[in-house]
Amino acid sequence: MLLQFSKHIIYLPQVELVEQLCAVAMAVKNMRDSHRQTTLVEELQAVADKFVGKFRLPLSPSLLVKSIDIEVCVCV
Repeated sequence: MLLQFSKHIIYLPQVELVEQLCAVAMAVKNMRDSHRQTTLVEELQAVADKFVGKFRLPLSPSLLVKSIDIEVCVCV
């Protein structure tokens, strides 16, 4: 039981990041086209400010997440 609990602690940062990125996506989607890029940058900056440590994404464990490069993010 303790082993399973520790696995949940390991995956908690990944789950939180995915939830935050989904919230960013919804905020951008709900904006008018003219405000989407600004909203994207502002929302991602808020996520990046809370970002601590590094971890692997469950969708692709070969990728190590260390930071969010907001400058290269664009709305398409």
